[in-house]
Amino acid sequence: MGIFLHWSFLSGAHPDILCHPELSPLLLRRVMVVMRTKSGFTALTEKFIQRSGPDRGTDELAQTLNDYLCDILEEMLIFGGDIFKFAGDAVLVLWRAPPRELAKTISLVLQCSRQIQRKYGNRDTRVGQKVRLKIGISAGPMDLLLVGDRRRQYFLICGQALDEVREAEELANAGEVILSATSWELCEQHRLRTRRPAGKRAVKVTGMDRMSWSECQDALRKLVQHPRSRRLEGEGAMRPALPLPSGPNTHDMLSKYISEAALRKLDDRVPLELFSELRPVTSLFVQLQLTAGINTVAIHTAVHDASRMMLEILCPHKGEINKIVLFDKGCVFLCVFGLGGEKLPYESIHALQSASQIFNSCSMMLMETEAVSVAVTSGTVFCGVTGHPLRHEYTVIGQKVNLAARMMVHYPGLVSCDAVTYASSRLPPYYFKELPERKMKGLSHPGTVYQYVGITKKSIFGMGLAKKRSEYAPLLGREKEIDLFGSCLKAYEDLGQRHILAFEGRWAPERATYLPNWPISARLLATVSGQFPVSDKVREMRGIERKKELHSTWAKVLEKTIGGEFGIFVIDNAHFIDPASWSIMSPLLRNVSYFMVMSLAPGYARTEGFCKAAADNTTSQKITYLRLDELKPSAVVQTVCQNLRVDSTDLARFLIQRSSGIPYYCKELLGCLLCNDMLLLRTRRRAEKAEDNWESLIIEASPLAATSSSSAGNDGRVCIIRPDVNPENTVLPTTLKEIALAQLDRIKPLKQTVLKFAAVIGPVFTTQLLSHILPDGMRHKMNCLLDMLVSDNILKWLKTTEVPEDVRDPTKGPGTSRQAGSGVERPSPSKKTTERQSGVLVFCVPLLREAAYELWPERQRVALHRKCAAFLERHVHKCKSCGQGDFVAFHRFTVTRTWEGGSSQGPAEQGDPHSWEALVLAGEQLTIC
Repeated sequence: MGIFLHWSFLSGAHPDILCHPELSPLLLRRVMVVMRTKSGFTALTEKFIQRSGPDRGTDELAQTLNDYLCDILEEMLIFGGDIFKFAGDAVLVLWRAPPRELAKTISLVLQCSRQIQRKYGNRDTRVGQKVRLKIGISAGPMDLLLVGDRRRQYFLICGQALDEVREAEELANAGEVILSATSWELCEQHRLRTRRPAGKRAVKVTGMDRMSWSECQDALRKLVQHPRSRRLEGEGAMRPALPLPSGPNTHDMLSKYISEAALRKLDDRVPLELFSELRPVTSLFVQLQLTAGINTVAIHTAVHDASRMMLEILCPHKGEINKIVLFDKGCVFLCVFGLGGEKLPYESIHALQSASQIFNSCSMMLMETEAVSVAVTSGTVFCGVTGHPLRHEYTVIGQKVNLAARMMVHYPGLVSCDAVTYASSRLPPYYFKELPERKMKGLSHPGTVYQYVGITKKSIFGMGLAKKRSEYAPLLGREKEIDLFGSCLKAYEDLGQRHILAFEGRWAPERATYLPNWPISARLLATVSGQFPVSDKVREMRGIERKKELHSTWAKVLEKTIGGEFGIFVIDNAHFIDPASWSIMSPLLRNVSYFMVMSLAPGYARTEGFCKAAADNTTSQKITYLRLDELKPSAVVQTVCQNLRVDSTDLARFLIQRSSGIPYYCKELLGCLLCNDMLLLRTRRRAEKAEDNWESLIIEASPLAATSSSSAGNDGRVCIIRPDVNPENTVLPTTLKEIALAQLDRIKPLKQTVLKFAAVIGPVFTTQLLSHILPDGMRHKMNCLLDMLVSDNILKWLKTTEVPEDVRDPTKGPGTSRQAGSGVERPSPSKKTTERQSGVLVFCVPLLREAAYELWPERQRVALHRKCAAFLERHVHKCKSCGQGDFVAFHRFTVTRTWEGGSSQGPAEQGDPHSWEALVLAGEQLTIC
């Protein structure tokens, strides 16, 4: 089944013209149809966002568009169409026909188009705006272009027919079908009733003598099909099916056209219905305005060269080209950062740097390009499969995608970005220039738009200068690390001992907190990082010569920066130092007495690789390695009191639970609460007493109270979370969501999918409930996947159980005294009960669970919650002292919850003797938390 689904997805993700390369497009004439919504896709998107918010609104938009497209594409598939390309709210469809059958094929396409207009040309949406269609049709020869590199390839078409269908679609109004001038000359004119728009050669079709059923079938049979293909007849649809693969080459060839994010899920056997997610991503649109009148060969060369350059630039930043469209707005590239498995912290910076490099490279190196425009936006979008089960694609849909497309058109010839990207990059203001506001179609409030100017002389000479740390902001909870640094530095100053001190952080940008701004003699990464203009002389150098010149230049810069026999280095992200960088530093380090302080990301392989490289390229006999653990609760409290200058015991308790002891997490969570007005500050008088309740009693008696009191003083201010705010519903700050998703994306897709299901249940969950909500095809892998997640320190067991012998076989005697006195009524054992590990697990990092939960589309999330509720309802019991039995008579027999048409029942409802006990334990743990 897995192999079949894999091949089914691959075949459905490609048009027939690509799957059958032996059918040369140069030898055939084609009828081309462009269908586009008239209501305004961008305006419709904005209405969904305004009605339901950015996340839910995006999900509702994607679902509405997907349902609508599925119905329309069904009709086109029935009439023999080949869905070639999706482009936002537009779809490009091809019919292949021999020249002698072209007139009959145009009639077939017209009948299909008019039928679509009659059935789906006017549809209501839940936001009160109607979706209406307009259709343009053209006919003629066209060329198939394949571009890209050896790993990733893309397909597009060009030719006069493409220009004509674009013109016809632009002439059409809602509910209309327009024939291009060429297709009007080639069609069966006697069938049609038409009207010609003023001053245009194209015609509007107002009526048609319908083809009979037998005429339609005859026309379908004469369409050009693959000789070995057969019809797929599912739900009345027809599509020439791909022949089953005869070898690995076919699979490899088709995989090159699939998004890497989708391929990862596909290769890990993630069910297709679980591909879709709501993800915060960064969208990057690139428009190449090609020189007018250039031929097909020149177009192919320009687009091919541009795609190769972009792939080379995007790859190190984990970005990818999602699609290339030679249509409507010139040649347009949609690039995306942050798709599944590709999330990086500081994504906005990666996207802006890539945008700048793409703009410069395309402007300088593409001779057939008149102008280059790049737009960058950040926000939550729908990432997943759109279209029809027999023809679909993996893409992104959302308001931010539409905004980037509009910005690309309204701010030509530069790199623009939205306000969210500007803010989330946290780059200095002089990297940007505010642009004048311009009215954009379908967008009432696009927000401030900025031009990204990147590195300038001002930023080059200003970067790398350490900001003075406030004397009131010591490094809390890092006394051991500070003492170690102090002793190593003193040994270096007194004895000149060469020493490397390496700190390994946790998976968070904690380096900003644990590396203080000590004075340094050299800081290589800060001094020479950035973008520099490339001279004509350097541009003419070949690869090896260019590398040698670069090596020599950096060596001179480093030597001049140190300027003596002694040097102190403070290097962030030292795990990124590659062999080439070590080779630049190595000759100088052998002649200098140095002291190095470095930070490393966690990971055994990184640590081992760094230590080996440091030993091979330096003369230091001493390398001290120290792993930074999370802060203790008392240090978290001190951090809060330090930042707010108040006694914040209540708030500190919330941050301790959510921050996992990471100072950066604590800082971002605190900033989020402040920005969203969720905190209440008031002055506490000396004689004021705490409220007389259990919670206050526990707080006053805890060590946290003493710590915070000593930090703020008895007469200090008190900071509490507002009474009307539920901190558990606090949305993750963008920065923390990026970090959590980056960690989540390091996990294989199938394990990530299990985590997403567990996240729906909560921070603590039972294996019985998890098994109940998992799809049938994943249940047999659950225990293995959970064990791997535990070994990865993502989950941890609170308790595991084995079915007692007397419960497996009630005839062997009564239960133990512990069982008898527990007051818990056990379900009767079932013959179908599986002997598998069961118990309670908890997320080690709460933020990881929250990030995983927010990936679910709304419809699936609601369905899973209902399934969880059904499970819990079936396991509600009274204790023995209450008379046992159900709270509501026969309530278990009335539970009929379903999930996407399936039954709510699962293996966990077949009498697992530990389900109730595990639920009780999970409830106790939640109470403690």
